[in-house]
Amino acid sequence: MENEMIYILHKINATQIRVYIMGRTFLFREVHTIA
Repeated sequence: MENEMIYILHKINATQIRVYIMGRTFLFREVHTIA
């Protein structure tokens, strides 16, 4: 039961990190395109 919770939290965390990095990369590219 506890391991399942950790696994789910880890999956959510990994997804959030991936989305965050993708968002940062996209914004970085947009700023450079404008500049």
